[in-house]
Amino acid sequence: MSSTITVRGVKQRLSRAGIDHSALTITEEVVRYRQVDFNYTGPWQNKTMVTITGPKPVRRAASDVLYDAGFANAPYPDHDEWAA
Repeated sequence: MSSTITVRGVKQRLSRAGIDHSALTITEEVVRYRQVDFNYTGPWQNKTMVTITGPKPVRRAASDVLYDAGFANAPYPDHDEWAA
């Protein structure tokens, strides 16, 4: 499993897998969060999220590569969000 995800890294993985990612828009966002449970509030942490938009068939092909790399996915009808 990879510990970070970046636009550059996603494009490199897709290129190595032979997937043409020119039809995809790949963007990166750093999200700040912390764990909050009963009687416990964790420290603030940063998590990088990558959003992929584009035609569904190309996004599905990209999904196979990114799943195999150990990234987590939140699929939506018009885009996919990925995190390490």
